[in-house]
Amino acid sequence: MDLDSAIHTHVCWHAILTNAIAERGRLSEIMIAMDNQCDLGRWLHGEGNKHYAHLASYHTCLALHAAFHQCAGEVAALINASDYARAEAMIEFGSPYLDISAALIRTLRAIKTETRSSSGQCSFSRDLPSRATL
Repeated sequence: MDLDSAIHTHVCWHAILTNAIAERGRLSEIMIAMDNQCDLGRWLHGEGNKHYAHLASYHTCLALHAAFHQCAGEVAALINASDYARAEAMIEFGSPYLDISAALIRTLRAIKTETRSSSGQCSFSRDLPSRATL
C-alpha cells in the first residue's frame, strides 16, 4: 500500500467515530487508543523506524500518530459511555482531535516528500504493509 492510501484510511477514522455517535454504537476504545496496533502504527514502530528514523518528520509523525490514537480512544470511551454530546464535541471543527489529525496528514506527506527528494523516488510505499490502517 502506498502512503496516499494510508492517509485516506486515516481520514476515514472521522467517519467511523461520527457513525458510531450517530448509530449509538460501541467501539474498542482500548485497541483504538493503542498506536501500535494498526497497520500504520506497526510500520512506524517497525520497518519505518529502521528506514526513516533519521528524518525529523518521522519522529514528529510518530508522536502525532500516538496523540491521534489517544484522542480517538478518548472519543471511543465517551461513545461507549453514551456521552454522545461530548464525543461529538471532541471531533468537531477546531477540536484537538481534528488539529492532530490534520498535522498527522501533513507530516505523512512531508515524509513522502523527504523520501522522494532524498532518493529520487519514494521508497516509503514499498516499506508499508499491504493495508495501512489507523
